[in-house]
Amino acid sequence: RDAATSGRLAHCDREWPFMPIGHDNGVKTSSTFAHWSNCYLASNDPFGETLHSIFSLVRANFLDVDRFVSVVGSFVALQFLVALRPRSIHFFDMNRCQIRWAQMLCELIAISKTPQQFISRIFARSVAAFESRLGSGGR
Repeated sequence: RDAATSGRLAHCDREWPFMPIGHDNGVKTSSTFAHWSNCYLASNDPFGETLHSIFSLVRANFLDVDRFVSVVGSFVALQFLVALRPRSIHFFDMNRCQIRWAQMLCELIAISKTPQQFISRIFARSVAAFESRLGSGGR
């Protein structure tokens, strides 16, 4: 099945009765987060803050959770899944394009056997060739 119907990350066409802040004209979508130009294609969260949050969860031994829910956004939430063991995962976003980007990332993760394969696919560059030319540290 293709990424849009894979079930890993599905788009919901259900109408939700909300009006974005500052839109009292009955508009049911946000023009701010509506297109590809408004997508986060890489992490926008400070790495130190994310790492601190993960270590705090580990230190508190809060690793088994019933449901992990996060906005797709930059998909920084994937980093939390290194430590957490959720029974179910739910990602959402008001930008349909962000959902499509996340679906594509999920498909790349699913078909990649190693992190190097994933990086090679996402950047359309060979990590193995890079490492053989410059070493694993990139120097």
